[in-house]
Amino acid sequence: MTYHYTYLITNLNPSTTEKYYIGVRSCSCLPENDNYMGSSSLLKEDITKIGIESFEKVIIEIWDTRELASLNEEWLHGYYNVADSTEFYNRRNARGNFTVTLDSIAKMTKTINDPAYKHKKKLSTEKANITRQNPKWKETIGKQQKAKYKETIHSQAWKNSTGIIRSNKIRDKRLDYKWKNTVGAIAKKSEMNTKSNALWLEEVWKPAMQQRITNINSKEWKSTSGVIQKERYQETINSDKYIQDTLPKLKAKLKSTLNSEEYKKKHTYTCPHCNYNGVGPANFKRWHGDNCKYKYNYAK
Repeated sequence: MTYHYTYLITNLNPSTTEKYYIGVRSCSCLPENDNYMGSSSLLKEDITKIGIESFEKVIIEIWDTRELASLNEEWLHGYYNVADSTEFYNRRNARGNFTVTLDSIAKMTKTINDPAYKHKKKLSTEKANITRQNPKWKETIGKQQKAKYKETIHSQAWKNSTGIIRSNKIRDKRLDYKWKNTVGAIAKKSEMNTKSNALWLEEVWKPAMQQRITNINSKEWKSTSGVIQKERYQETINSDKYIQDTLPKLKAKLKSTLNSEEYKKKHTYTCPHCNYNGVGPANFKRWHGDNCKYKYNYAK
């Protein structure tokens, strides 16, 4: 079986501004076990000079065909402008082909949404799931991959390099006009159709939420991921950026919402006993409705 994938190589100890490389690759082994480190001559020189241990390779995505993988690479190259960015080794390899076009996006979107492709992807996923459920695989390759992945994503070097790129990539992609009107629109429509499906809610969403609640309440989660998330939250809300930029925006948005006619119309309560008319449920529930003094003629 041949695997086609896009990947990111990060120089963890850069001596120059160049520290990233995005590429495409086809191999007969599992992508996680592929030792290929790109075609850039400059990247190879740095690997020889400072050692392979200073470089980290992350699989971005696995594709069913080389054509799709190449389209994904083209999109990534254009999105990060690797031809002109001094942070990418790809700059030395640029041939003027690193531009995102509506045609390439449309072509990839059309392929991904093609029924034949979906069927092939489904079969491939089912086959992979069967392999991963094998106890022998879990105890050998699966265990090794899981340990390596955990070690990688919890390392400070990964957080300061690849982690930031991934986070920015997801955020910027969702704000991108072209993405919103092509892949984003399709994904949103598909997500809305799925979430409105009663069968999906019953068989997928509810079990997933129950499992998530179980995980969050477990001692293991609280002592590992829970601690990390709590630290990140505290770090975020105490940061200068949050206090000076995000917090004022949130307060302004809340104030605008509370003062909007739409909100007032939706959250205005009228007491049937004393004809009180006001915004907000708190005072209404405390002093009016069933607790209104006029209900039992106390005020008369």
